[in-house]
Amino acid sequence: MLISKGKLELMEETLKEDGRTPLNCYKFIYDEMPRCPDCGAPMHERDRLSGKDRRNFTGMDGTLSKVEIRRVVCDDKACYNHNHPKRNLPDILVPYGRYDAEVHQAVADGSNEVPCSPSTIKRMLKKIADQFMMLLWALTQMGIHLSICKEECKAMDLWPILRNAVAGFDRWYLRALKMTVNRFGALYWKCNDTG
Repeated sequence: MLISKGKLELMEETLKEDGRTPLNCYKFIYDEMPRCPDCGAPMHERDRLSGKDRRNFTGMDGTLSKVEIRRVVCDDKACYNHNHPKRNLPDILVPYGRYDAEVHQAVADGSNEVPCSPSTIKRMLKKIADQFMMLLWALTQMGIHLSICKEECKAMDLWPILRNAVAGFDRWYLRALKMTVNRFGALYWKCNDTG
């Protein structure tokens, strides 16, 4: 999975089957073609997921939307990604998230002014906490350094420390998320205790 920049273009404004709930269908116009995260070769678009395969998400205004996403493959025939396409998400989405990137950023910043329930906010915060090691790597790459000792981790809540460290960095969570997904192709490092 990769994340790329671009712009949304509204294709269709409709209503869901109930006749009341708005549903917007978008086309995402990508600004860039990503490079292969494994070998660094250029990639090209293989196809687009449209129709039923479009990605659903809810925006900050609470409106349900759908967007086409593309799948890309590596140009190098010797690379694994040449025969195994990767989804290229637009930067308005978070991998495996039902809400758009702005909602996730607002939750990471500590806002409760989002169109989701408190239990969903709690799940989003848990998901971000599960990504903490990857976020530390990305924040270090962005020039943000956190010094947290083991005792502080046990005694304190990490959210105030993290939010104080990133104060003034616009869209810090989304930038860190994009860096980790594009570098590692995933959101989680699997830790093993094999020694």
